[in-house]
Amino acid sequence: MKMLTLLEVGNLGGVVVMIIGIIIVIALAVSLVITLIAKVIYEWNNDKKFTKKQFWQTMLISLLICGLISGFICGGM
Repeated sequence: MKMLTLLEVGNLGGVVVMIIGIIIVIALAVSLVITLIAKVIYEWNNDKKFTKKQFWQTMLISLLICGLISGFICGGM
């Protein structure tokens, strides 16, 4: 008898979508925390302001790094 993977069983598309959604939400939350920490460090002793453009660039870079890490973990080491 052949072993079946999770996706071959059928009717589990909702579970897969929920897992992917949870991964995206967690990556967004982690990226937001990292970006806020970077903002606090950037504005700590300087008169410089952390602009919206810098905020979104930092958020995007952090999201990309989180995506790479989650792809490495979920894809197998």
